[in-house]
Amino acid sequence: MAASAAKKVGRPFVLGLTGGIGMGKTAVATHFRALGFPVHDTDAAVHQLYGRDGKGAAAVAARWGSDNVLGQDGAVDRQKLWQMIQESPTVLAEIEKIVHPLVAEHRNNFLVQNADAFLAVLDVPLLFETKMQGSCDAVVVASAIDPAIQRERVLCRPGMTPEKLEHILEKQVPDESKRSMADYVINTSDPSMSPLRNQVALLVDRLVGDRTKEFARWLAPPGRHSIGTPKIVALDLDDTIWNTDLWIAELSDELIEPVLAEHMPKAYASGTRYRDETTLATIKHLMETVPGIAHDHAELRRRAYLSAAAASNDDPNGVEVVIKAYLRNRSEAAFRHLYADTLPFLAEIRKRGALIAAISDGNGDVTLSETLNGLFDFSVSAVSAGADKAHVAQFLQVLTQGRQRLGPGLVAQDIIVVGDNFSKDVIGSVKSGVRAAWLCREGATPRGEITGGEEAFCREHDVVIIDGLHVDAIFTPRTQVPTIPPSM
Repeated sequence: MAASAAKKVGRPFVLGLTGGIGMGKTAVATHFRALGFPVHDTDAAVHQLYGRDGKGAAAVAARWGSDNVLGQDGAVDRQKLWQMIQESPTVLAEIEKIVHPLVAEHRNNFLVQNADAFLAVLDVPLLFETKMQGSCDAVVVASAIDPAIQRERVLCRPGMTPEKLEHILEKQVPDESKRSMADYVINTSDPSMSPLRNQVALLVDRLVGDRTKEFARWLAPPGRHSIGTPKIVALDLDDTIWNTDLWIAELSDELIEPVLAEHMPKAYASGTRYRDETTLATIKHLMETVPGIAHDHAELRRRAYLSAAAASNDDPNGVEVVIKAYLRNRSEAAFRHLYADTLPFLAEIRKRGALIAAISDGNGDVTLSETLNGLFDFSVSAVSAGADKAHVAQFLQVLTQGRQRLGPGLVAQDIIVVGDNFSKDVIGSVKSGVRAAWLCREGATPRGEITGGEEAFCREHDVVIIDGLHVDAIFTPRTQVPTIPPSM
């Protein structure tokens, strides 16, 4: 286990990330970055140190001679190093003695630069081998669990041989031992990215729940609270900007079933449709039995259709065509059922200079639609974030993408989320530190867990309640600096 999780002053919570070769560690690191957390990549640091004029290149050249270790470009030639290691068993230890202190210096500079971060991830392939766990507040291991999956992945890499793989594995702590020493394990065995992203999102939720005050301080550092008008308006999609029941009916009848008939003809002849009983029952079963994919509607449908294709002896490649059509056509169908106030609302937001984001609990990606893409600056979804809006991941992605466009000075309170689901759009926003507007259209049934205390909650947390998409209500300057509830 890692060292005590007590956070030192002026230092982020340090999460060590490790895993054997081919275990999905890079994919895990990538998702932490996507959620806005800085990641120090040890391999990238070594690459930089070994580059032309790098400290590592100079050091190994001084030890073994430039001709023996450097390429024509002045950088370390990895093939030459590999050959030296093969010829002499002492060379690797000497290289490590030279390079490890340089990597440690690089890593310490990274932590200093990110001292104000809520969470900093140290991606270290040999974390346990170099006994670095004591420098981390917690350690997460990426593992495919099954050695056969690891072997299959690694041997697909260019230049990799069974002999090279065995040599690498001999130098690494066994995966089972890594998992036994970890605080958290991310299972990367599933071929889809959805379970991996979901596990990262849930881990972030857990860390946020354990350290609410630090999370709030990171979202809005002292002196940077925003109580002005929003810089980003993030819009829920279903039943906020369009009528969901109408576009689902159109998607089923006109846009998906003809594609099913063409590309899965045998399954279609056997009764497979967009919402037939067997498909819906298979999706329900998958949601209950396969961890980490319940939020990914397209993946659920893909697996249900693959099952139908296998039972009917259809070409499984046809399933991919159907799923692509499903993702593309759902946005086109939805556009035809926008509420009357949606386009004027979006146009007025543009006039006021704010960015517009789409935020969806499913696979709603407006960038896939030629019609919708131009209306939004960017889009996040449960799929891209790894979890629905009951968790912080989607809101972190909005903040991260906003900072990429508007600069690092953007704080969570510069964002307002507009949606109709109280449990997710409102409570999810509040616990993530962003503003919220609860949309209660006349005649519509409010979504989410409605208990009767919603209006009091909205007053306490400065949530705007609107009966339509009203720009003036959204852009009313905030009157108070909000606080994130300690637990929700």
